[in-house]
Amino acid sequence: MTNIQYKYKCSDIDNPDNHYHFGIEYSSDLEGVYIDHIEWYISEEERDKAFNNSEAIDANELLGA
Repeated sequence: MTNIQYKYKCSDIDNPDNHYHFGIEYSSDLEGVYIDHIEWYISEEERDKAFNNSEAIDANELLGA
């Protein structure tokens, strides 16, 4: 059994109490229904760099979104 991880970009820009507005959701299912964990970043650029360097599979790319 393989442990495939899919990744999605997410954001929480409407929460004024949180300084970490840009995130990456990691899920073991392609649809992202079951989120394993989320990593949060202060800037979109920081998040995008981590997203691009992650070995997880970009789910939106597979889904054609």
